[in-house]
Amino acid sequence: MTLKWVCLDGNYLLEEQATLPISDRGFLYGDGLFTTVRIHQGRAEFLRPHLQRLTHQCEQLGIHSPVIKPEWIEELVERNAAGTGTWRLKIVVTGGEDPALTLSSRAPGLILLTLKPYRLEPFVECRLSLYPDPVVRPLAFFKSLAYLDRLWINHYAHSKGYDDAIVCNCEGYLLETAFSNLFWMDEAHLYVPDSTLPYLQGIILNQLIDHFELKVVPVKAGLEDIPFGSAVFTCNSLAHVRPVIEIDRRLFQRNAWLEECLQKAIERALHADTHSA
Repeated sequence: MTLKWVCLDGNYLLEEQATLPISDRGFLYGDGLFTTVRIHQGRAEFLRPHLQRLTHQCEQLGIHSPVIKPEWIEELVERNAAGTGTWRLKIVVTGGEDPALTLSSRAPGLILLTLKPYRLEPFVECRLSLYPDPVVRPLAFFKSLAYLDRLWINHYAHSKGYDDAIVCNCEGYLLETAFSNLFWMDEAHLYVPDSTLPYLQGIILNQLIDHFELKVVPVKAGLEDIPFGSAVFTCNSLAHVRPVIEIDRRLFQRNAWLEECLQKAIERALHADTHSA
């Protein structure tokens, strides 16, 4: 059996040896944040923006800036023989053990890094459902450990035979899926949900916005507002980009040229990320 190593507060432990205090706020309340990083051929993609967002969101929730050292990741990759292929690195920061039912200023609790193999290749097509009820999340802009609602939405999608489900706000505007951002394209534009809407604009979506050669247009739109002939996609840090071929029985065609444009944008972003590291 292959040994699986984790990094807990800078210490390396076998997975079954890692424990957490029962008073930890992450365990009790989902008080904490995380980020998920794609490790490909031993390299952490977009690590700097991932850590910047994690630190900033910790500060917003009153958690002191966590110290996460890049060498922890390098050692974890080596111990798990993760230097080839694609892996999911999850970095978790919990809110400590303060018993107060507030979000007062507090030191971080646990800092946990885990690695798991990731099998899905970019540009694998998917089918989406529309979640039937509007979703209102006070922490919509945060990568929060309070994640059960997203699991419920994904469970709903799978129960209907879909890969994931799109959520909308009370006005019926498309926001995101349980695990990914959503956008659509024509031959001249990339359309993304307006950043003022209550959703988390992910690392890969931001990289596409920064490195895409066509015009990026923020919109407030429902499913009926996606024009006929558009190509629809989801994106996240692990899968990169996936073409959407169906949303609730409405069919969409794949567009090879647009997919090539997206792939080139990701390659430019990765190249820039390598040279900024």
